[in-house]
Amino acid sequence: MGYQTVNPATETVLKTYSYLHDKDIEIKLDRAVQCFEVWKNSKFPERQALLRRLGEVLRSKEKYLAEVITQEMGKPLVESLAEIKKCADTCDYYAENFPAMLEKREVQAHYQKSFISFQPLGPLLSIMPWNYPFWQMFRFAIPALAAGNVILLKHSDITSGCAEEIEKLFYEIQSHTHLCQNLRINHDQAAKVISDPRIFGVTFTGSTRGGKQVAQVAATYLKKVVLELGGSDAYIVCEDADIEKAAATCVKARLVNNGQSCVAGKRFLIHKNVMSKFQEIFIHEMNSYVLGDPLDIDTKLGPLAHRRFVKSLQDQVNIFETLKIKRIETKHKLPPKGAYIRPGMLLFDKPSAQFFTEEIFGPVAMVTAFETLDEAIHLSNRSSYGLGGGIFTSRPQEVVEILEKELQVGMIAINDFVRSDARLPFGGIKNSGYGRELGSSGIYEFVNVKTVGISG
Repeated sequence: MGYQTVNPATETVLKTYSYLHDKDIEIKLDRAVQCFEVWKNSKFPERQALLRRLGEVLRSKEKYLAEVITQEMGKPLVESLAEIKKCADTCDYYAENFPAMLEKREVQAHYQKSFISFQPLGPLLSIMPWNYPFWQMFRFAIPALAAGNVILLKHSDITSGCAEEIEKLFYEIQSHTHLCQNLRINHDQAAKVISDPRIFGVTFTGSTRGGKQVAQVAATYLKKVVLELGGSDAYIVCEDADIEKAAATCVKARLVNNGQSCVAGKRFLIHKNVMSKFQEIFIHEMNSYVLGDPLDIDTKLGPLAHRRFVKSLQDQVNIFETLKIKRIETKHKLPPKGAYIRPGMLLFDKPSAQFFTEEIFGPVAMVTAFETLDEAIHLSNRSSYGLGGGIFTSRPQEVVEILEKELQVGMIAINDFVRSDARLPFGGIKNSGYGRELGSSGIYEFVNVKTVGISG
């Protein structure tokens, strides 16, 4: 069965692909096992050298790779360039720091001597989405490889070209091994791969519905799983906040990646006394974003990743409008072709059920007012998601302990918006998944934490 990748800005077909046959999947699984037997015994300096080389190659090809991203999923070229740079920087970070993370730790216990050792698990299956086609993969892959694992990548069909380029990168830096292989497979084939005894763990980034399906299959075969799923991050803007800064930052949080990010700001809770000012600045700031050809370096807002996403987002917005929720749009003129949609906000006089249950994956913000901080935290926590969130206030030290204890999310930003960083663990709770990527936490997700006791 074949499928095509399509440029969402021009709606032209980029390339036609077909899924792998079962015999080809078998070959790749066997290669992964053979590669793991070698890679798990590699010394730390060899792994460090490989990560540094990978960072160098990413930087040398950053313009080309960024253009591949933009042509396949539509994000502005400036953001695609930043994505490649972030991958390269993460290679450098782990090359420098992973040996200390994986160093044996001696512990005083009932044995004469005892220590904790960190050993790789084996071949891992990585199921990745289209919205950050390089970064989502690399933020898992770099710590996993540093720990001594090898990877099989099942990418989104939308970004099959990116998946090919990722495989080529690893081949270029170490052509005699198969550290990362691209698996062009469908959902049924992916389920079979998860069940295969040659696979020791699965990481999935995508929708909550998809994550539940992956978790069910993995649980049947007792496979370790990390899930980074949907989000409906809420940002609280207090009465004492710098409203201009808060509004501008909230727009960044909403429009990053054309609004198509799990950890993007989606719900905005504004103190009633500053709602009018915030709303005015928010829409003005949205209007300042240049919308157009994503390959133009000046463009800040491109199309959605596929025409079907425009329809699903418009259907969502139409439902909100039937509930008498006010819609305010920007003045952007949309190009005649492409998967473009006009940014804007939905104003809720009182939050409806959809305010807590819906995830809007596009450049539309849900906005409502609150009176007290306790009310704002309650409104934030009513969501079934728990990825990230934040607050804008002139009293950050006074609220940090409250939010740390009370806000039901995996990540909090104060006077800023949540973003991933190689040095910090990334992940959520509730319907946003479980497990962590990045930081030292990310490297421990796919290792065998082994206790060794010696007596006599």
